[in-house]
Amino acid sequence: MARDLFVGCATRAARDVIVPFAPIFSEATGPLDASVFFNVTPNLRLDVQGYNLAAETARTSQVINNDLVTAPRSWFVADRRLTLSLRARFGG
Repeated sequence: MARDLFVGCATRAARDVIVPFAPIFSEATGPLDASVFFNVTPNLRLDVQGYNLAAETARTSQVINNDLVTAPRSWFVADRRLTLSLRARFGG
C-alpha cells in the first residue's frame, strides 16, 4: 500500500521518471588533453600529462515523449588531472 502511494505520487513531474527503452543521448563534447615527453638521457624520460584541461562538461539528454522531444538529463564535470612520471631503463 505505501509503495503504491509512493510510485503513484502526483507531485513528480513525468520527465523525472526514467522510462524503460527511452533513448538517452550524449551531447557533443571535446575534452582537452595534452602530453609532453622529455628524454633527459637515453635511459631516463620525464612525462607530463594533463587530462580535461578545459574542465569540459559532458551532457546527456533524454527523449521525453512520442514526438521525440528531448530534455536535458544530466551533466558531468570530470576533474582536471596532471600526471608527472619519471621512467628509467636499467640494463641493456
